[in-house]
Amino acid sequence: MNNEVDVLADAEEPLPVTEDSLAQVNAAAKVLLELRSEVAELEASLADAKMRLENQETRVLPDTMDSAGFKKFTLITGEEIEIVPVIRANIPKEKEQEAFGWLINNGHEDLIKRDVTVNFGRGDYAEADSLVDALKADGYTPKDKQYVHWQTLTAFAKEQIEKGADMPHDLLGVWAGRKAKLKVK
Repeated sequence: MNNEVDVLADAEEPLPVTEDSLAQVNAAAKVLLELRSEVAELEASLADAKMRLENQETRVLPDTMDSAGFKKFTLITGEEIEIVPVIRANIPKEKEQEAFGWLINNGHEDLIKRDVTVNFGRGDYAEADSLVDALKADGYTPKDKQYVHWQTLTAFAKEQIEKGADMPHDLLGVWAGRKAKLKVK
């Protein structure tokens, strides 16, 4: 059973263009454009809301509670707010090689993961199979990408900060601050 696309693709002669078909296509295209615009607006609104939420959690509420002398606060509705220390780390893309160098030179190379990938052209199945078989025979899985997972890096940064160790915060994308933690009852 053919679907509409198959029918159009198989037609030897173009279907006649009618005012009704033009109007239907125009209306459907207009809805598509409106939906794309709506999605773009919602994504922008979501990004803005996330920035405002982060500002409220990491700046406004911690500073307000500090000014009032509170470390913890319970709302009338039962939710608890506590200001907790937070550390995040994520190596900026433009500083990856320099950051990897620092990690290696300071004995932390075990944080760096590496995947190796090899691309072959169309029809190079035999060559690809041969390389994959050779790598697998040696106990490897072929890929090549170096990275430090942000959670691993965050745990490392927290450990280093707690030890008082010197570390390049900017290079490793380390952010240390406070955050309002909300416990919903």
